[in-house]
Amino acid sequence: MVALSTEDEDFNFDHGYTRGTIQYALSLKDPYSTNSTSDGKSDSNFLKSDNNAKGSARLAGTPSTKPVLKKFYIYWY
Repeated sequence: MVALSTEDEDFNFDHGYTRGTIQYALSLKDPYSTNSTSDGKSDSNFLKSDNNAKGSARLAGTPSTKPVLKKFYIYWY
């Protein structure tokens, strides 16, 4: 899996990722690209896992994110 000069997170599990393995993920970051910001500072991340981004009552107390992640690489060019 490849993420190239993303605007926000490169790999994001906002609504859960319950099964499976992601192996060999590559992030290529362009230092001149625009990024999302909070208070004037970049809030872009390599990896973000919220499990339940919207706070849904249906998922409350239920772990819905349990990925197996192997060999993730990040490079700035």
